[in-house]
Amino acid sequence: MIDTVIVNAKIVTPRDIVFGAIAIDGGRIELIGPEWQMPKSREVIDAKERFVIPGIVDPHVHYGLTPAPGGSFAEACKRDWKPDAIGAAFGGITTVMPMLMSAGSYVPVTKELIGWANENSATDFALTVIVHKQQHRDDMQELFDSGVTSFKHFFNAFQAEEGEQMQLAPVDESGLFRSLEKIRDLGAPAIAMVHAEDCGLYSAFIARQRAKGRDGLKAWNDARPPFTESVRIELGARLAYEARAPLYFVHLSNQESIETVQRYKARGARLAAEAVIHTLTVSCEQEEEVGIWAKFVPPLRPWSEIHNMWRGIRGGVIDCIATDHCTYMLEDKTLGQDKHRGSIWEIPPGISNVQEHLLPVLWTDGVLTGRISLNELVHLTAENAARLFGLYPRKGAIIAGADADLVIVDDTTWHVIDDKFYHGKDTRFSIYMGRRVTGRPHLTMLRGKTILKDGRYVGSFEDGKHVEARLGQFSARGLADSTAVAE
Repeated sequence: MIDTVIVNAKIVTPRDIVFGAIAIDGGRIELIGPEWQMPKSREVIDAKERFVIPGIVDPHVHYGLTPAPGGSFAEACKRDWKPDAIGAAFGGITTVMPMLMSAGSYVPVTKELIGWANENSATDFALTVIVHKQQHRDDMQELFDSGVTSFKHFFNAFQAEEGEQMQLAPVDESGLFRSLEKIRDLGAPAIAMVHAEDCGLYSAFIARQRAKGRDGLKAWNDARPPFTESVRIELGARLAYEARAPLYFVHLSNQESIETVQRYKARGARLAAEAVIHTLTVSCEQEEEVGIWAKFVPPLRPWSEIHNMWRGIRGGVIDCIATDHCTYMLEDKTLGQDKHRGSIWEIPPGISNVQEHLLPVLWTDGVLTGRISLNELVHLTAENAARLFGLYPRKGAIIAGADADLVIVDDTTWHVIDDKFYHGKDTRFSIYMGRRVTGRPHLTMLRGKTILKDGRYVGSFEDGKHVEARLGQFSARGLADSTAVAE
């Protein structure tokens, strides 16, 4: 007798949607097929003809952005991780990939956080480290051997005062190239990640906008115009091509960046590209609705660029949709609860509560509008990230042998996003306040254990475990070439 069978399910597989059942034992998927083929089980879960998708793999998460008492990043990360991983479970995310910051060696930091999170995380997790000095490159082999294989670089955003405020440090062309050579030599599944913005350019434009007395989201967009991103995408892509190393660009925001990635993919560069949900669904032209809560880097763009982003998804240039979730308290983002009170120039960038609204917002604005199919949703939020970061086939797909990370989606109930919608660290604010959405999880399962059901968290903090990266998308062949951006 096995542990669990899910019946009456519309199962979204990597290539199809089938009606049937899923047999689960020992935390893994044993069998997918018609109900009559299922072995006897201790538990039967009736999906009631709802869609079942793989647990989401979120490769872009920031915990610990604001200092903790004593100043340790690890303590700040723990403070945010514990409550916000529960929010992730409410959003159908079963694997998170927090990004770590350290002025010194990452080896003790990763050991400390892996040990802590194995007893305190509501979801499974893998780790990314942010590289900004030679010591971090020297650590790469030891980190790789421990299953930490993704290495992020700010190229060359967050210099000087801005970097000090965000506790971040950039890399220049030489530093990125040295990292790429090291990652190439490590082999799959090692991969570079790059946040591409030109600090020298946008710093000058910020000074101009402030001198004019401008403020707000449109001023923020004009201060970091699209080409300040795309020039660094171009250079980063060329460096990856010359180094013959895999590189993942985070949060693209404009057509020129998409076209650059598409061109280098066609040349054989081992590139992947990410969009985040807010750059697809919220515009700088919505200042009245979202206020300065929507400060983000790169900035949220006009609707014309959002249309270009969806075209990049349909054309296969963009491989993943992630959250870039940043844990903030309301007081970090505005003065009081007024999203219009304060200056865009004085608050930190980043969007909160994203892990919980990613799925329903993407379901509502992507699937229901016909922009993407259900299969594409699964590819963009689960399978592709698992492949790229060395977690597939354990994560990212409903196939025999995979971890039973599953989400039963309720796509018939509609919700209005308000302060009762969220369950993470600070539920009081969201750039989606007032929006109607559907597609929230009815049930979230992590390795065969139900951790969320009927709007209630029923898991425990020790459910989540570290997932070591072992295989990668670029270990055999690159992502499919993109030949043209769809019209």
